[in-house]
Amino acid sequence: MKSLRILSGIAGVLVSLLSPQLIACDEWCGHFVAGVDVGYESRSGHINLNLANTAGTVTGAKSQKLADSGTIYGLLGGYQLWYKNWFGGLEGHVDFNRYENARRFVTQLTALGTLNSEAQHIQHNRYGVTARLGLNVPPFFMPYIKGGAEYSKNTINVAVVGVDQFAYNKNHWAWIVGLGVEVPFFSEKTSLRLEYNYKQSSRFTWTDSLDTLRGTHTYKPHVHQAKFAWTWNFI
Repeated sequence: MKSLRILSGIAGVLVSLLSPQLIACDEWCGHFVAGVDVGYESRSGHINLNLANTAGTVTGAKSQKLADSGTIYGLLGGYQLWYKNWFGGLEGHVDFNRYENARRFVTQLTALGTLNSEAQHIQHNRYGVTARLGLNVPPFFMPYIKGGAEYSKNTINVAVVGVDQFAYNKNHWAWIVGLGVEVPFFSEKTSLRLEYNYKQSSRFTWTDSLDTLRGTHTYKPHVHQAKFAWTWNFI
């Protein structure tokens, strides 16, 4: 009986925190929203190197997978509209991360044999805009889908030890699709979100003509991301 009373007490606390204080409008209504988030993401892609010397006598090709993962944190803000139990809105966000590592591998070059190589993809602060569409599902769940785009500065460093090294810089866009669930926390003014996002970048293509090597190279990364956010509704 004592354990049952403890469980009942815990359930009561959870119900009071996640109380059904959902916003609902018989007609259109709206409000601003702001928040902070933390998360974890995994990024991977294949960098394809096609190398040749200026005389064309030394050639090589290499497809190498680059993979990184780590924590992120960020800010969000936007405007949300309600109509009956449906909601939707437009939000902007900025994400910060610094988990990139250099990946070592070997490159086979004709006449020079196997050489140690290294590649690194550095993605700077990311700025995005996304749209959300969701539904109030009683007693207090708000599932939603989202989509948008994200902009960032990218640096790709590649080195073939003893032969060549170069860096490629570009401001780049990526597409975002995701889904999540939001629940009120204490009141309708604050809420918690848990969401998953998938990001696909368009292909990076660049030409290297530095030092002793030249060639055309490509790289196309994609990202899996999980986020937890706390938001404030200005109502």
